[in-house]
Amino acid sequence: MLKKIISIVLLVGLTGVLVWGGINRTLAKSGDGDTGSGQGRNQVSALNADGDHETHGQGGGELAAGQTHENESQTGGGQGSGGGGGAGQGGGRGQGGGKTSLDTAEIEALETALADEYHALALYQAVIEQFGAIQPFVELAQAEEQHIAALYTHFDKYGLAVPENTWLGNIPSFESVQAACQAGAAAELANAELYDRLLNQTDDAGLQHVFQNLQHASLENHLPELEACK
Repeated sequence: MLKKIISIVLLVGLTGVLVWGGINRTLAKSGDGDTGSGQGRNQVSALNADGDHETHGQGGGELAAGQTHENESQTGGGQGSGGGGGAGQGGGRGQGGGKTSLDTAEIEALETALADEYHALALYQAVIEQFGAIQPFVELAQAEEQHIAALYTHFDKYGLAVPENTWLGNIPSFESVQAACQAGAAAELANAELYDRLLNQTDDAGLQHVFQNLQHASLENHLPELEACK
């Protein structure tokens, strides 16, 4: 009888040890799983943050769809032109062919492009001040602000001082809205011709990208609106 009691006690004790060990192993695995899950969530969060940053950069420079050429980045942008916008995709980060500086001709091209976009903005704002918030001038003024922002990203990228807009307040008044439309159309044509020359002054991929986008905007978006306005 005593031997049976001793055997039962040993069996119960052994069973308890096995059960306790199993519980500990289960808890340990559960902790590892939680840790792994937490690490996975952290990695996803970091990836999303990087993705948001890249998306923001490309959007700041060049807008998608019909607005791509209105904000240049945009494509870079994104990447810093553009960009975008920018720094947008329009030629900032990664679009400049690895260049860290611009030569004299390229700096002149960038400053000339900015001066011409300044002129367009001042012209459209002058029309609005004279005749009120009429279309297409309100929309065109907003687009010119985007063009200027796209060019700003390249000044920032290469550490260049941004010139001021000396055209503001220096645009003569117009006899009529139709006269303002004609003046705007002539300015957009001149802008497109200017970019033909500026494109030959640089081999920087970022500058070429933003110049091409802004030229396209002048010819394909702004000019038709001004030719149709009365």
